[in-house]
Amino acid sequence: MYNKGVRIKELCKIAGIEPGKEDDLKSYFKLHKWSVTEPEKFYSAVFDQLKFPWIVKPTKMMEWNDTYPIWKAKWFINGRANSYDVCITEPIRRGYGLKPALIWIREDGFSKSYTFSEVETEVEKIASSLHAYGIKKGDHIVIINPSSDYAYFLFYALQKIGAVFIPIPTEIEDEVLKKRIKLAMPRMIIQVDTIIYSNKKKNIVHKVCSVIDDIKKENSLLDPVHVIIPYIDKNAVISDSKIVLWNEFLEMGRDVKRIPTEALDSEDVNMILFTSGTTGTPKGTQHTIGALIEDLIENAYASDVYAGDRFMWYTSPGWMMFPWLLMGVNALSATVVLYDGSPTLYGKDWMLKLAEVYGITHLGLSPNILQNIVEAIGERSKGAYGLSNLREIRYTSAPLSSGIADKLNGFGYPPNGACGGTDGCFCYCSGNGIAPRKSATMVPGLGIDLHVMVFNNNEWNDAKPGEIGEIVIKRPFPSMTRGLLSDDDKKTRFRKTYFNLDNRDKGGESSYWFHGDLASYDGHGYLTIHGRADDLLVVHGNKVSPVDVTDLLIKTGYISDAASISMQIKEGDGGEMVIFAILSEKGYEFIEKEGADKLKDNLKINVKDHINRLATPYEIFFVNGLPYTLTNKLVFRLVRKAFMNEELGDLSTIKNPECIKEIIDHGVKFRQKTREMQ
Repeated sequence: MYNKGVRIKELCKIAGIEPGKEDDLKSYFKLHKWSVTEPEKFYSAVFDQLKFPWIVKPTKMMEWNDTYPIWKAKWFINGRANSYDVCITEPIRRGYGLKPALIWIREDGFSKSYTFSEVETEVEKIASSLHAYGIKKGDHIVIINPSSDYAYFLFYALQKIGAVFIPIPTEIEDEVLKKRIKLAMPRMIIQVDTIIYSNKKKNIVHKVCSVIDDIKKENSLLDPVHVIIPYIDKNAVISDSKIVLWNEFLEMGRDVKRIPTEALDSEDVNMILFTSGTTGTPKGTQHTIGALIEDLIENAYASDVYAGDRFMWYTSPGWMMFPWLLMGVNALSATVVLYDGSPTLYGKDWMLKLAEVYGITHLGLSPNILQNIVEAIGERSKGAYGLSNLREIRYTSAPLSSGIADKLNGFGYPPNGACGGTDGCFCYCSGNGIAPRKSATMVPGLGIDLHVMVFNNNEWNDAKPGEIGEIVIKRPFPSMTRGLLSDDDKKTRFRKTYFNLDNRDKGGESSYWFHGDLASYDGHGYLTIHGRADDLLVVHGNKVSPVDVTDLLIKTGYISDAASISMQIKEGDGGEMVIFAILSEKGYEFIEKEGADKLKDNLKINVKDHINRLATPYEIFFVNGLPYTLTNKLVFRLVRKAFMNEELGDLSTIKNPECIKEIIDHGVKFRQKTREMQ
């Protein structure tokens, strides 16, 4: 029987902390302080408690002189491990070979379950074929796959042989796909033939073939083996001599002897993940087994996952949550559940229905999907869905409205948030297994020396309770990206992005990691995320979080989603707020009876009364959609650029670019109206 927080309470005792009889926030913060000030003891205790199967045990947990920037730290000195060995082979050694490692579901009704032993068989076949094609440690392999069993097997096969897993989203534009493949310089590209979403099938073979042909014309040295997986139609025939079909690929490895698992050094790169693009051109971030260790810690102590649990996170291989889920869950001998398709195809609460059917214990979703679920739930209790196994609902990719959090709490599932980034393949803050939850708030993750800081009087200082500042990490953490693709030898782009290089307005280069998110602590130590630092609004000289504005509008019940921007309309006005809002059903009903202007007036008063009396919105536009990335992050930057008629930049990671035209049109009319008024 599940007993909440047993593992983290045991870790408290190892640290010399006696946890309280009830949920104990103070105990957690004592444990957190120990984890960041005593890394040698903390990581040693974690590895002992979780029985981490090092191939070669490290002689030291970390080497770092605190006079150097934290990115110069070295981790797990002389240690060697492999994600495949930790996540698949070790559970088999512990007797879980016949337990499910993967349940894969596709929206057209097809699903399949694989035990740890069956996964081992599939991975070994793929590893043998990769070896037969000459793929070895350090080689770059591009994977263009949806959230499928193939993507899962390929991830572990590449980990096993030490090749570098580089996922690229299936839907990105040709030109951006070309840029990423050129950056990656892959020895092999493995893709599915067809993708499916909302019952619509799309063949992507021609697109990828055309891109590869164009690249070869520019660079004759880049000639990757191109493998096609018949994903939707198992009997599909593709006649192209330049393509290797999946069955031919597997046949190449049939007579190859079992390939030994590569013992990777703790600094060997085994993944390159592209960022989501919310802050500009996506970056190729390089990762090591530090990501495995960070993800394992988060799932063991924040998600409280145990052997036999079933964890489904709605994700895709192109998002960091895919390797986070695989490594963090399978390493604990638990089951990964993948879903490929629309999360609302059969209703706004489709994910809840799947959770009951497949016995999910942990369900991870983005805030906009949780918004849909809350609308579908209405006044019903969780008994209406069954949910006999579900223990926890988790969320990430964006801050969660406190209104949605409160409704989920009333439904019986206080949401357990997580906030992090692809650049660390980690969650720097989340819920935990010992302290009580507080609506839409989190606590710093174990091992992460997290601070909220403000830049005043030409120096960085810790923010006061309630004061919004930037997320800063002061000490090294093992999953930090080791660098960016195509960066120079001095890591200039890396240092500009995370360590304030050349940012003289904020003190210049720092030894600390600046994550780019805004947050605030309350008086108890709970953390509230307010969005990205570069999305902060300046309204009549006052700083306002657009996330707080969205949260307030959703609470009215008239709005289902919103994005706010600030802009100067008249010289010296100190900035005005403009809001783009999507109406809820209740909002449409109000407009039918009272009119759109009346609703806008009510919403403006609400913002003035609850955000800041000087922050009354200048204008509110009702729109049909807002731009989200493929990983379900709202891109405020793009809303502003579209409205201001500026260069939009890279749209490859935007899943609904069609909504941008409506925002552009509003901007054109707004400027015309403003000129006429002047």
